[in-house]
Amino acid sequence: MLCVLLGTKAHGQAPNEGLIPNPMMMGFSSHALGYETVQGNQAQVAMQRTALVAPLAQIPYDDQSFVPGVAMERTLFRLKNSNLDDQAMYQLALPLGLLRMDEQNIRLLSIAPSVHSDGKVLDDAAFSLNVLALWQSGLNRPLGYRWGWVANRTFGRYRAVPVMGIQYRPNPRTELDLGFPFAKAEYSFAHRWNGFVNVTPSGGNWRYQNEAKHAQNLSYSSWLLTAGLRYRTYKRLWFSLELGRSLLRRLELTDDDGQRTESSIRNSHFVLFSFGLHP
Repeated sequence: MLCVLLGTKAHGQAPNEGLIPNPMMMGFSSHALGYETVQGNQAQVAMQRTALVAPLAQIPYDDQSFVPGVAMERTLFRLKNSNLDDQAMYQLALPLGLLRMDEQNIRLLSIAPSVHSDGKVLDDAAFSLNVLALWQSGLNRPLGYRWGWVANRTFGRYRAVPVMGIQYRPNPRTELDLGFPFAKAEYSFAHRWNGFVNVTPSGGNWRYQNEAKHAQNLSYSSWLLTAGLRYRTYKRLWFSLELGRSLLRRLELTDDDGQRTESSIRNSHFVLFSFGLHP
């Protein structure tokens, strides 16, 4: 979701315009992780995540704009050597961003009500409010900065974390983006072709109905280390393919009475592809 909103910076960044794309603002992505063992038992878990993101409009108001959008995601946990069935989780978020831009700076405040559930449990705990406050500077310079705060469930539990980073663009073909919670290096090595590496968190938090028909909370967190290729199919439409490792994987189940079970999952290889508009 953070990357979707950062896609609104596209009107700046003249040094790399057209060669190094901004984050995908509208499109489709899917990634699959292979079976790996859950700590403490013989069960194995694989994951498939599919997401669709899109802004719905950009409504100008005075010297700022309102940017409503939609983001949908399905996460499938596939199990082997377990008496539990596969579990599909869903998330729907409706972000509303308030954006103010000039030649060098972006100020963004976004509030996104969301629901995250297996579709069977829709109690109060299945709803949350994701918030992002971001300031980005140096849009038309080789060196830029960003800082702010984001509150969401990317790290498993709902929490607020700082957003910070430095973007260095020494030439039109190269961009280094070093920061937290994500970092990236990208290089345009041929006509229409880019190569990149990145590090980003990946996780979620959902309400679901267990085998005893009781509501529980499932949290998942990890870090993705990837290397990939990007191909520009037409103007600002890009296809991306990434291969990498999912690291520091944690799975947590919490009952409504507060009883918590935490497990580690072995690191896994994964493949990710996406297609969409990178403005």
